Amino acid sequence: MLAYDAECVSSEEVGELSPESVALTAMLLLRSKRRREAQKALQLAAARRRRNVQYLEVLELSGSLLSCLALLTRSRRRIQRGVDGWHGSAINEYVVHGDEETYRNKFRVTKKTFGIIRNLLTSAGFLRTNERELQSGVPSNF
Repeated sequence: MLAYDAECVSSEEVGELSPESVALTAMLLLRSKRRREAQKALQLAAARRRRNVQYLEVLELSGSLLSCLALLTRSRRRIQRGVDGWHGSAINEYVVHGDEETYRNKFRVTKKTFGIIRNLLTSAGFLRTNERELQSGVPSNF
């Protein structure tokens, strides 16, 4: 764009602008504006690509951290069950084959007190007979 300083150039020297020069000036102004807009669009696209790359790097890093954290945390404890369900469990063995000392050590009560507690829990509906017991004919100690 041409800028004229009023002190340096008089109005007689400038004269009238021809339509061709006005059109040429307008075309140059539009071209420079489009060039600036295109350059701005390219800068925005480059910034968007950089941001997307950063997002992907953060996602990759967080995935790596999560996998490391999963390795560091202990896996859930698995308890080996008895061969015959609760019939093969250690507590059932204590109840079935336990003597007075076993009851005192494992349950912290006497065998008689354990029987009273079992009867109270059964009468209150908290202990029920297993369906397999009824079919097998093995009486329940609980």
